[in-house]
Amino acid sequence: MNEIDLRLMRAAVAVAEELNFSRAAVRLHISQPALTKQIQDLEGFLHTKLFERDHQKVTLTDAGGAFVAEARLALLHHQRAIQAARSAAKGAEAILNVGHSPYTDPLLTSILSSVHLPPRLHEPMGSVCDRFGRGRGEWPADR
Repeated sequence: MNEIDLRLMRAAVAVAEELNFSRAAVRLHISQPALTKQIQDLEGFLHTKLFERDHQKVTLTDAGGAFVAEARLALLHHQRAIQAARSAAKGAEAILNVGHSPYTDPLLTSILSSVHLPPRLHEPMGSVCDRFGRGRGEWPADR
C-alpha cells in the first residue's frame, strides 16, 4: 500500500466514534472481519497501533487520536471539494457553509436547510440597499 485512501480514514473514524468494531462495521455497511482487516492495513501502513483492543473494549491510542482528528478534517475537505466543484458547475459564485452545534435550535437548522437561493443575483447590492432604505428599517411597504 502506497497511500491511505478515504475508505481507511472512514473506517478509523467510525471505530473511534463507536469504540466497537461490530457497531462501526454496521455503520459502514461492511462485515466486521473486513473492517478489522482495513484497520490492520492502516496500522501496518502507519507502523503503529491506532486502537488497543481486547474482547471487552476498544480504546484509542495517542497515535490513533492524532490520526482520527486529522482524518476527520481530510474527510471534511474531501466533501467540501466535491461540493465546490458541483456548485461551480451550476454557476454558483459563492458557497455558504453554515455550522451548527448540539445547542443549535433544530428549527433554525431546518429553515436554513430548506432555503434555495437563486443561482445569481442580477441586481447590484447598491440598488438593493437603496430600495430597502440603507438599513433604516424602511421596507417598501413603509414608503
